[in-house]
Amino acid sequence: MSTYNLNGVTYTYNIENFTASATGYYESFTSLDIVTTFMIDTDTYTVISIGDSAFSNNSTLTSIVISDSVTSIGNSSFYECSELIGIIIPDSVTSIGNYAFNSCILLNNIIIPNNVLTIGEYAFNYCSNLATITLSNQLTSLSIGLFYNCTLLNNIIIPNSVLTIGDQAFWQCRNFTSINIPSSVTSIGNQAFFNCSFLTSINIPNSVTSIGNSVFFYCRRLISINIPNSVTSIGGAAFYECTSLLNVYFYTLTIPSLGGGTFNTPGSTGWYLYGAAGVDTLTPYFSELRVINPPPPPYSVKNKPFGGNMVDSSNTNALRYSQLVRTRGQYYGSAGIVYKNTNAYGYYAGGPGGSGASPKNKF
Repeated sequence: MSTYNLNGVTYTYNIENFTASATGYYESFTSLDIVTTFMIDTDTYTVISIGDSAFSNNSTLTSIVISDSVTSIGNSSFYECSELIGIIIPDSVTSIGNYAFNSCILLNNIIIPNNVLTIGEYAFNYCSNLATITLSNQLTSLSIGLFYNCTLLNNIIIPNSVLTIGDQAFWQCRNFTSINIPSSVTSIGNQAFFNCSFLTSINIPNSVTSIGNSVFFYCRRLISINIPNSVTSIGGAAFYECTSLLNVYFYTLTIPSLGGGTFNTPGSTGWYLYGAAGVDTLTPYFSELRVINPPPPPYSVKNKPFGGNMVDSSNTNALRYSQLVRTRGQYYGSAGIVYKNTNAYGYYAGGPGGSGASPKNKF
């Protein structure tokens, strides 16, 4: 391998296959062009890649043009290019390496062309000014720490090709208010949305089977969450310190396995499907448990004199009004017994004068 300097860029070239890689810089330019080809004597070399750490720690570079012959951008290639504002990635690129744009703190917008198949871990880590990004529709995973601490990121569409969201993928992306996860995704990694503190809603599709540890830790504006039937496990502290969380809906026939401290939201309500298995595992986490889909009422309420109790039609289950939970106009007591109004005015408990007395307690 030999090197060749051209317009501020150092290229390493291969005399056997006539290809080259941009591997460094030798002068401080504010803008650089990576050429498609260059000639040495009578030989033409085609630039096909940007090498590992090629432009890392370049503190003067503000923009760069990458030729459409380049197919890969290497690891840490633009690491800590602290003045880099704009970059256009050509359609020829198929891979972007680990830490490729790590700590490019002025980079504010980027488009990943649709031919890109992989983006490495922490590729945009600490791009603290990055507000919008368009992702390739051929990505199958959002890698570990991909947008770690991109605190201004607020506009992103996860493409339908994505199967997994990696650990810490959106760690502390504080500017999100909502995000839609496509139905292609099957797993959400540990701390994927850790401290997305302005996130108020998120859609988890009925394709996700596992939600990792501390996924929504410190998402303090998240109000409600739906857990679809596909989910079989939720990691420890997944919703820890989600202090605004009021309702969690489990649309599952079996309550997922829960890691330690999955929820710690006093005053919240857990909702579950009638007949779901494992409901008892929810008891430590919620102030109240309610049924999403109450069954058809097997009993009717009738008056009972001398007191404020309601009884089922067999006259064997009496509960005070304060013990009943009202859902969709029906009253539920223990053991799933339904206490239900059956007339247009509402049922009344009998007064102290016996069964013929005027009713006094409407409910």
